[in-house]
Amino acid sequence: MKKSFLFLAGIVMILIFSFGFTNDEVGAKVGAYAPNISLLDNDKTIDIERFRGEYLLLTFWSSYDASSRYMCNEYDSFMKSNSKSINYLSVNLDESETLFSEVLKLDNLNNDSQFFAGNRNYNQIDKFYDLKAGYYSFLISKTGKIIAINPSVSELKNL
Repeated sequence: MKKSFLFLAGIVMILIFSFGFTNDEVGAKVGAYAPNISLLDNDKTIDIERFRGEYLLLTFWSSYDASSRYMCNEYDSFMKSNSKSINYLSVNLDESETLFSEVLKLDNLNNDSQFFAGNRNYNQIDKFYDLKAGYYSFLISKTGKIIAINPSVSELKNL
């Protein structure tokens, strides 16, 4: 009887510990929940959490990084003409807000989806999105999970 009770108690403890820990990982990789960032620009605030329940394309770019600037332009053009089902948030990490403003005009980027984070926010963003290896774009599902990194425009069309 005592052995049965100990065995049953052991199983109950295993079940409690199994349900107590979730496998829901937060990080900058496919299948993980997108890390939330809250940033304040002069008159805009971004908070990734407010996009829960909707698709979000989150892009980090810099004027100095040719490939990230190119992709920012590609995404911006796609979002202007094709997409009503995907929200777009583009975060610029330039050192100069003046440069950022000039690039917006020069590249004819949609000001509503562009956000200047600058160097003051880089450490917070890098901590969660690991941008040391370059600038990235993350497609985030309605549930908040990253479903693609650096998706192509054709992949976005298929969504």
